[in-house]
Amino acid sequence: MHYIKVLATDSTNTELKRRLARNPRMSDTSFFAQNQKQGRGQRGTQWFSDSSKNLTFSILLNNLNLPAQDNFKLNAGVSLSICQFLKTHSPHLNFYIKWPNDILAEDLKLCGILIENFLQGQQIKSSIIGIGLNTNQVNFDKLPKATSLRNLTHRTFNLEQLWRELTESIEKELVAFLAMPADEIRERYAMQLYRKGVKSQFELPDGTRKEGTIIGVSTLGKLQVQFSTQLKEFQLKEIKLLY
Repeated sequence: MHYIKVLATDSTNTELKRRLARNPRMSDTSFFAQNQKQGRGQRGTQWFSDSSKNLTFSILLNNLNLPAQDNFKLNAGVSLSICQFLKTHSPHLNFYIKWPNDILAEDLKLCGILIENFLQGQQIKSSIIGIGLNTNQVNFDKLPKATSLRNLTHRTFNLEQLWRELTESIEKELVAFLAMPADEIRERYAMQLYRKGVKSQFELPDGTRKEGTIIGVSTLGKLQVQFSTQLKEFQLKEIKLLY
């Protein structure tokens, strides 16, 4: 893995895409910016982060040559790898995956993940995995459902050391997860799903709110929700969990 650290960039995912376009043969790279000015999250949202306090980086995995139908295995493997890593730093806490791939500590958001895949034929040739991990930030006045490693552990972390440790952990664990049968990794992912088996409120794109229970995920990674007597599956942007 090649490591690149900069003081600032617009978005680590965007910068890695630019570099990959210039050099399609570039080696696997982890790119860390102390200040990310236009960080992106799921649903086209922006990732807000205090400068030099949080871990904002992206990992390029080039020449993956992963079958396109294994897209969810990659998504699940990254989320599970991060959960395992965080557990080593805070063994007393419970970490959950809020579908599709936000990481929560108990009920508070700790980490966001944005994965962008690049296809060649029927294979995922390359993938850029963007990660925003709330690390040393203490105040989240405008984000009441967010927390950080500092708030959870009462420790201040060396960002560069944490970046390298997390990158190495993801790189190692992801190899193991991608080698698993699809059903096994789906079961592991489902076991970590936030509010699985608990009645919850959901919002649909038209603003309608319904009560349902998360059952798990489909083979394609769709969220399975039981509404009364009807089981439905949803893709990204088709449903929002209210919590």
